[in-house]
Amino acid sequence: MATATRRATVTLTGHSKGGAESKAGSAETGFPVYTFNTAEPNFRVHGLDRDNMGRHTNVIVQGDLLRQVYDLAPWISPNGEVYWISGEPLIPLNRLPFLPVGRLPALINSINAGVENHGLEPIIHYLENRD
Repeated sequence: MATATRRATVTLTGHSKGGAESKAGSAETGFPVYTFNTAEPNFRVHGLDRDNMGRHTNVIVQGDLLRQVYDLAPWISPNGEVYWISGEPLIPLNRLPFLPVGRLPALINSINAGVENHGLEPIIHYLENRD
């Protein structure tokens, strides 16, 4: 792909799993990449070097459930520029084992907010309403 597009300007983009695929494509080609609430690919398993990625821009909604999961694994972090967009607050997942049973409704609401924050709607809303 990099050879076929030498004279073209190519930018990769993706959301969630598509973001992981875009990152892997960037590591293979060096093309710049924009990701939104992205999953992280396992570069090593695919024989790719994360450091070979082109310019990388991450847009992440605070409270995104996927990002909360990754916060439990600090060795997995987005590289490149990171732009945080405000989202609904969540109960941090690292506190889940300590939640009393009576907090179950709050936990369910928190997970629902995390799922809602993972979609593209909060990003679109932010872009349409920014100054």
